[in-house]
Amino acid sequence: MAEQEQEKEQTCYAAITMGSAGFCGAINLSDFKPLPPQVVSCIIDSHMHIQSGACAPLPLIYKEIASKLRGFNPRNTRGLRSRSWIDGIGSVILGWGGKLQTMDSETIGDHAIIDNAETYLNLKNSPDFGLDQTRLILLANQKYKEDDYVFCPMIVMPMDMEFAHIAGYDGQTIYHEENGKIFYYHRRTGLFAEELGEVVDLSHEVDTRKKALKLKKWERQEYEHISSAIANPLKLIPMYHYEPRRWRANTIEETDRRSYSIGGWEFPFQQIATETKPGLFLGFKMYSALGYRPLDDKLPNMEKYYQKCEAEKIPVLNHCSPKGMLTHEQPFYKDFIEQGIKHRTNHEGKVERDNSIILLEKTITPTRHETFLEEANEWFSQNYVHPKAWRKVLDKYPNLHLCLAHFGGDDWEDGVRSDTNPDGSDWIEELIDMLSCPKYPNLYTDISCFSINENMPHFIRTMKDRTNHNLWDKILFGTDWYMTLIVSPSGQKAYKDFCTKIKASFDEIDDSFWVRATLLNPMRFFGLENNRKIGQLYDGLYLKLQEGNISTESLENYFYKFKKAIETIENVKNSI
Repeated sequence: MAEQEQEKEQTCYAAITMGSAGFCGAINLSDFKPLPPQVVSCIIDSHMHIQSGACAPLPLIYKEIASKLRGFNPRNTRGLRSRSWIDGIGSVILGWGGKLQTMDSETIGDHAIIDNAETYLNLKNSPDFGLDQTRLILLANQKYKEDDYVFCPMIVMPMDMEFAHIAGYDGQTIYHEENGKIFYYHRRTGLFAEELGEVVDLSHEVDTRKKALKLKKWERQEYEHISSAIANPLKLIPMYHYEPRRWRANTIEETDRRSYSIGGWEFPFQQIATETKPGLFLGFKMYSALGYRPLDDKLPNMEKYYQKCEAEKIPVLNHCSPKGMLTHEQPFYKDFIEQGIKHRTNHEGKVERDNSIILLEKTITPTRHETFLEEANEWFSQNYVHPKAWRKVLDKYPNLHLCLAHFGGDDWEDGVRSDTNPDGSDWIEELIDMLSCPKYPNLYTDISCFSINENMPHFIRTMKDRTNHNLWDKILFGTDWYMTLIVSPSGQKAYKDFCTKIKASFDEIDDSFWVRATLLNPMRFFGLENNRKIGQLYDGLYLKLQEGNISTESLENYFYKFKKAIETIENVKNSI
């Protein structure tokens, strides 16, 4: 037994080569690859999605279409403006990704599990990922004594997008449902109330057969994500989307528990697993690009929210790249914040144009609009999305567990701004400075949805720079699946393609980079380095499974795998 344990602790060598008849046991010394004494049994995808595409209000989708079709906006074109038409065209143009987004979250989650399983098939040691299947099978049979294969949980990021406009600050959703009609206001400027904009009919958003709204509201999204987490316990682990304009009330008692149209700022915390309380969600997802500042004086309860997250070590992940889904009213926030709404209501509560508005309205010409559009959009980016906007949060709550996702995204094409590269990205420069700051010990980023060919060359060079080695412990691996199927360049769309190419890129930086980004860093960020929090997730899921009279066998199996991975963390750290 002692000899076996000693052999297990020694560095192993895999030497398997392919022969003309399939494979053989011939040894090629150039193929020897040292394996760590500690087998790494877990790969965490820290950022992926299963939300239905129907969670996005149509104005946001119209904006995305217009950005790709040289300004053509289908909102006023009969036959082209409906979700059904958009979904149909998307399924043709975007292929499998377009089809996926028409499904419900539970079905999308099932496909995610299949893609994940096929990607890591026959893998027993995380650093071996990328080897061909023949080698993996032989390694599994000849080198590794354990019966378990690598466990690959995925952290799910839901989306709550109903308040993604200026009037969301007042608790108004984009969709108005009044007197049996459904519509939204197409705003012309941030200086007027939305009621002075164009009324756009949304009657086509009603499914007449089902007599239901096609838009999937948050309460439905939440239900589907919980159902998916229960069906795939500890394999699909959701974060809870925290939309501060929804959770704007001061007390839990003010919460509308039927539709969640308004809720107490503290209400969602009931769903979050912490070291001392069971729950179904691992932490909070945020998306300030939908139209609120990271620390917003129009949403005063955000300070209490961050304070509680910091105190209870609840991780928060926020979208932080120049691209992605943004509020359709992005150009109007600058005027709204700097000057405020200039309108008045009459005694009946209706909005009226006064003389100052009429004069100003005449100056809002298409030419003037185009002149200020770029400036307004950049202002929004700097104040609502840019990493520097998060310094205000971290300076107040320096121990907050925060991940600013995507590490700048496509800005990596230009490299990092520096003395030798003055045209590089200030976005990435700022992120690197913040990640390196000892004042923010729990700040992280991820590389989800990275464009391999365009972004990785600069990324690899930057990570190899000795002055940036401290960043190795601050980066999480995430795929952003199934978004990769929709927005990524060809050649890295599929889950396996993306993972394989990211692994190869990480290996160029250092042999330890993959294990850091897929195990050590996410375990630390999400607070899973000990058994207490995963135990509370287990308890939350166990109660739900028992309520539904559902077998707990799968939960027990993956809870065992999680605990086993946690127990090896210190040995893994010592082996890299």
